[in-house]
Amino acid sequence: MYPYHFAECGLPNVRLHNGFKSIGEGDQQTVTITEPSNLHRAIGYRLTSASYHFGLTAPEIKFLRTELGLTPEQLANLIGVHEWCVNEWEAGKKDILHPEEALLRILYREKFGCKVRVMEYLTEFSQRFRKLDILQTQA
Repeated sequence: MYPYHFAECGLPNVRLHNGFKSIGEGDQQTVTITEPSNLHRAIGYRLTSASYHFGLTAPEIKFLRTELGLTPEQLANLIGVHEWCVNEWEAGKKDILHPEEALLRILYREKFGCKVRVMEYLTEFSQRFRKLDILQTQA
């Protein structure tokens, strides 16, 4: 049971080493997350870090949008794309473009109280993207 795979958040790769209580054993075992809102916030902060990998996955995009309390249409309107784009990103049919990804990350950080220095954030984000692009071109 340790670490606990926190599949309930909708992300396939979240494993908890603490912050949960396990009661019972076997089929009778239940798990309670001690502070789910703080846990979701920590996951969101990690996903929106400028140093986190590029190309958010479909579940990561949906997680961030849901945490922002937005519908696909509302997110689309905020970042200047069509609703079908958001739906396709979340379905894994289309990759999110880097400018839209940066905006989604910034929106999340701003909403949840991170001081976002947009110019610094975008500079770091774009520098990492350029390095990745150069490496992929050389491969």
